Amino acid sequence: MTRFLFWNLNGPAAAAERNKGKVRPLLPTDPRYRRLRRALRILVARHDADVVILAESPFEGQADVPGFAEARTTLLPNRTTRTRLEVYHRGTVVFTGFETVSRAILHDMEVVASGRRILLVSAHLDSPLRLDERMRARKVVEFASDIDIRNREESLGHTDTVVVGDLNYDPQDAPIATIDGLNAVPSKAVARRLVSKDRRSEYPYFYNPMWAHLTDITGDLPGSYFRPPDSVYGRVWHLPDQVLIRPSLLPSWEDADLHVCSAAGKINLLDGGGRPDVMRFSDHLPIVFQLDL
Repeated sequence: MTRFLFWNLNGPAAAAERNKGKVRPLLPTDPRYRRLRRALRILVARHDADVVILAESPFEGQADVPGFAEARTTLLPNRTTRTRLEVYHRGTVVFTGFETVSRAILHDMEVVASGRRILLVSAHLDSPLRLDERMRARKVVEFASDIDIRNREESLGHTDTVVVGDLNYDPQDAPIATIDGLNAVPSKAVARRLVSKDRRSEYPYFYNPMWAHLTDITGDLPGSYFRPPDSVYGRVWHLPDQVLIRPSLLPSWEDADLHVCSAAGKINLLDGGGRPDVMRFSDHLPIVFQLDL
């Protein structure tokens, strides 16, 4: 099994709350920095992660997780800010290729033990707080189309692709679920059809297992992100942190192996109201999953 962990640590934003709106880096001496690193180490050990992807990380490629080398760190610019994606991995996998596109990193990844290769897409798409909806949706179309993912798949000659990250949409939102976007569906049977069609084009599917995590039926919380209903969002719990997989990887996937984590061992990542503890950790909860590669 190859195990993955994704967490948006919301480093700059939480620091800004305590600094009157001015974004400053979290320093290693900051108590929150130390708490985040400790929680991350516990999550990695508890879930035996092979690949760790961090968005908005304060660690600058040096989370110092035992068994992991220094991360490949990439700054992804947008109109108003820069966000950092960091990708750490054990010696159980190697990255044989690397490309930064729009708001993502494309890794050609090989599992050492089996020789299995996949395209790992680590993403942090634009926030509704920083870009209007029309522009955000347009960028998702570009991200999903020949400009980014499909072009890379064609050059690699396979579609064993995993997208993981903060997509800044819920699974049911049009840029994620429709053919003009990522075409990610909640049904394995539909995804196995490989493509959806209109009169002009074919659109490959992703399978999106996150739909089940919009409720608490899985035993996890009904989302990875909480925002009060009187904000820019109309709902309360949201699930911007997602993993999408191409149908060719479905034989390697089990829904039960996907979790939204509300704790790191004995460390509670929630505040007293049962929401992600932004002041002590992050306003996002981590997700973990695995593939039999």
